[in-house]
Amino acid sequence: MAAKGLSLRLQREGRRWVQTLKADDVSSVRCLEDSIVVRAPKGRNPSIDLERHSTDVARQALEKALGAQSSKAWQPLIKRFEVKVSRRARDIDKDGEKLGLAFDVGHIEAHGERRPVCELNIELKSDGSYTHMFALAKKLVHEHHLWLSTESRSTRGNALLSDQAHALVVKAQEVDFDPSVSDGQKLRAMVRNCLRQVLPNASQVAAGSENSEHIHQLRVGLRRLRTILKEAQPLVNGVDQAWEDMLASAFRQLGVYRDHESMAKNLQPRLLAAGGQPITSWPPSIQAAHAPRLTVRDTGFQSTLLSVLAFTFQPDDQQLDGASRFRKALAKKLDRLHSQVVADGSRFTKLPVDQQHQVRKRLKKLRYLCEFAKPLFKPGKVERYLDSLRPAQGALGTHNDDAVALEMWRRHPPVEAAGWFAMGWLSSNQIRTAEVCLKALKKVKDAERFWA
Repeated sequence: MAAKGLSLRLQREGRRWVQTLKADDVSSVRCLEDSIVVRAPKGRNPSIDLERHSTDVARQALEKALGAQSSKAWQPLIKRFEVKVSRRARDIDKDGEKLGLAFDVGHIEAHGERRPVCELNIELKSDGSYTHMFALAKKLVHEHHLWLSTESRSTRGNALLSDQAHALVVKAQEVDFDPSVSDGQKLRAMVRNCLRQVLPNASQVAAGSENSEHIHQLRVGLRRLRTILKEAQPLVNGVDQAWEDMLASAFRQLGVYRDHESMAKNLQPRLLAAGGQPITSWPPSIQAAHAPRLTVRDTGFQSTLLSVLAFTFQPDDQQLDGASRFRKALAKKLDRLHSQVVADGSRFTKLPVDQQHQVRKRLKKLRYLCEFAKPLFKPGKVERYLDSLRPAQGALGTHNDDAVALEMWRRHPPVEAAGWFAMGWLSSNQIRTAEVCLKALKKVKDAERFWA
């Protein structure tokens, strides 16, 4: 069940026992949650019984996870970990929107190891617009410096079983939506797709992870999110332009930390292969970097994440429009970006470093918009076009990372011979990597434009 994203719990709530089947859903805050009140035998605690979950949705989830339709064919369940918490709960009513609040303190235990639990859960318990739920969440962020986490206890329990400090890195997933829905629904589907990458990685970084891959994938998710919000803002109601400032600020701060980590991790093997000696003293970051967790826990950033998440739950005020403006607008933007990348790519080796970096940023934006647009065009043609971008993206990434490392050393001269070797090697290697970029960018020029 755990491998299929399902978790099962039996917990005591006051004087009653409740068995709950949960499954993560695409929204990262919504989930299948089937709760059944259980009668306890006199003098004993009740036992788990899957047959209690008889609703169609719960039954389908169990059948899919356990690989059989008949409960008689289901394999016996094994307890993987145990969650012990004390809970204080209350319900509040805001203009007919009933919210449930639960404050849990305790721990998760497996094989004699423990991880602490201290969290406040907010649940919408009635039909509503989520307006007051998100307003309350923002208030708690600002007044008590709480931060959003979509990490389930199941995920934390599995990490504990695997002896991992944090959950696995989450990468971007395929964008999927019905092309016939309104433009507003298309955008919300794209934003939800970005949040499925942003929120899990942000949860891990806020919890203290300094894993370079968590930070890298969080930055990728933020760049994808910023790209689609910026390009779609004129087309769809509800997008707040102020979100960009906060998302961009967090992206830059995390970038300083990631650049330094990437340099030490990726450059060292290349320098050794080129005949250099191990570097023991790397240059400090170009500017002082906040600890990643402080950047993610920042109240402004957390409030912005909540606002973007709330946007995905807003009702759509647009009618179906047949020949979508969204498709036409994306085609126009793709054509402009393609032309800019091709034009700059043809003279890449002659461009200053800052303009070379702009080519890379445009190429990334072009790639992300292609991925977002995939359901609106013929997927095969989109994928072939994306294949033509990948060599250039890899080449530009290496060239840019080397340029960042070289700039760090120019600002903070080496204190050891190995550092001076690295600085000289990077200077000469920039010519070679620029030529590799030029060659890769020519393939973009020859690619068939699927939107034309």
